[in-house]
Amino acid sequence: EIDGKALFLLKSDMMMKYMGLKLGPALKLCYYIEKLKEGKYN
Repeated sequence: EIDGKALFLLKSDMMMKYMGLKLGPALKLCYYIEKLKEGKYN
């Protein structure tokens, strides 16, 4: 399971290795996670 704190620590290589994601979806998730960190979706 991934909670909010763990979500912010994920990197694309971790998503690909441990979650089985391909590069494209992993990069998209990283993009949205960065936007959340910046507060763009509050």
